[in-house]
Amino acid sequence: MRAILALSCSLTVARARTGASRRDGAGPAAATCLDVEAAGCLGRSNTTTRPNETWAILQPEHCGTHTSYRYIRASLPVKRCLHSHSNPGTTSLGCHTARLTVILAANPYRRAISHASWQKAISGVRETYHDRSEADEIAAFRAFVAQGRISLKSIVAAFAPRPDWFVVRTNHLQADFDRLFDRLGFQRRAINATVRDHCVSSCNEKRVSLSSRDSFAFYDAATERAVFRRWADDFAFFGYSNSSRDMFL
Repeated sequence: MRAILALSCSLTVARARTGASRRDGAGPAAATCLDVEAAGCLGRSNTTTRPNETWAILQPEHCGTHTSYRYIRASLPVKRCLHSHSNPGTTSLGCHTARLTVILAANPYRRAISHASWQKAISGVRETYHDRSEADEIAAFRAFVAQGRISLKSIVAAFAPRPDWFVVRTNHLQADFDRLFDRLGFQRRAINATVRDHCVSSCNEKRVSLSSRDSFAFYDAATERAVFRRWADDFAFFGYSNSSRDMFL
């Protein structure tokens, strides 16, 4: 099923309904000491209003990281930028003091589907089950969730984000990176002019893709409840709707 195959890299850039709890790093931020070997992307700002503001971008799995780190490397003068899912707060080797910590985030309902695809429970970029029908794929995903095979920690449990961190969400990656570049004092750059071989770079911001419409079928009430319970802290911290119907908003 092509829609499912495309899902793991589908990062439709859409206007998000994020609620009052949205974090954007707008308030004063305390410095965070991050391990330079694990922090992924590190750099300094280029703005007169925040001279030499150090920043770091953290990359939880299945949050548009492959697109984001390549975009950052091509668009910002970075100290270093690796595709890393590590929590740099877990060690203290070579402290990089970040005044602005940025974290990528994805709706847990979408993240669960991407995770199932990566684990080869359903068709995706790592494996395609040509003999499966759409109903077979849906059943496989629901079984994956029901059997407790989601091994990923929530973003909150893995990274312990703070309210003053700047959140970049996969559902509106371009808009959030635009705000981040404004904050850091760098010229905005279009993702589709930088990263051409990823679904996010070719998605139309104004529409919902076929894959996203098909994705709603993965969830019945029991599967939705199970994912919500698994990552309840992410729903609360990032302000996501508890309805899987809103996973692409």
